[in-house]
Amino acid sequence: MKRLSEQEIKSMSDNELREQVKLLEFRADDLRKRREEPQRIETEICYVQREIELRRKFGHAQQTARVTESHEGALSFDNL
Repeated sequence: MKRLSEQEIKSMSDNELREQVKLLEFRADDLRKRREEPQRIETEICYVQREIELRRKFGHAQQTARVTESHEGALSFDNL
């Protein structure tokens, strides 16, 4: 199996990434059943899962930033 480049992983949609993880996990299980070493595929799974994780965190951080900006200056401490 051809190893995915960083650019290929980054260019995939979220759905494609999830499908890729399923495919890689299936292949790793198949290798284990045949008593072959799945380490290379497991490493690939980690890269793809990390991309999914980063996208979730980045999306969350972006959403948090928007909420913070919309409430900027909402608190007033004039009475202190």
